[in-house]
Formats: sequence, structure tokens, C-alpha cells
Amino acid sequence: MIAAKRPLAQTLTRGLVVIALSVVALNVVVVGTYYGTDRPAIEAEAVADMTERLGAALDGTILPADAPARTIFADFPEAYAFALVDRTGMVVDAMNANLIPPSAIDIYADDWITRIGLPDMRRVIA
Repeated sequence: MIAAKRPLAQTLTRGLVVIALSVVALNVVVVGTYYGTDRPAIEAEAVADMTERLGAALDGTILPADAPARTIFADFPEAYAFALVDRTGMVVDAMNANLIPPSAIDIYADDWITRIGLPDMRRVIA
């Protein structure tokens, strides 16, 4: 008995789909690896995003208690903190301030990031 042959269009379509899926999978792995290994860039992007959210939520010089930007600080008090410091060095508002080194409050800068290596993690202070 002779096996029925598939039509050429079906064979080509199946081959093209397999090739396309392979290329997409390879692309995802390469891009994920490339961007995933650039830790300073990921940290800087996270800091910029959080700074933008905090800035957008400000009502004058006050961050309202019900501001959505406060949620991550309330949900993860052992991991996230912020202190709003004015140009005179006065702390206007803060959450989880125990995570912020005292020397960081005394520094005024428009754009800085410091990384502290701890035994069980790396702390990013911005």
C-alpha cells in the first residue's frame, strides 16, 4: 500500500511555521540574555520609573497618603524605601526610612545611584 503524500503547500507551510517559531524562540532567548545581563541598566530603569511615579504623584511638595505610588513601599517594607528631601536637606516625607543610610539623606544630587553589596543581596540607593 502506498502512503498518501501531503500536498506540497501543506509541507511548505509546516516547514515555514517551524522555521518561524524557531527564529522567534531564538530571538527571545538572545534578547532576554542580552538585556538580563545588563544589571546596572535594569537598576537605572527601575529607579527612573519609580522616580517618575513619585514625581507624578506629588501634590506640590507633599506625597498624599493615598497616592498609588506608595503601594510598593507599603507592600514590601523590607525592600523599598523613599525619602523626599528638599534642597535644604530637610526630609519632607519618607517611608521605610530605616532602609536608607543616614549619609544618603545628607547628600543632595539631581541624579545619582549607589549600590551596596550586602551578604544576602545588593541594595540600590538612588
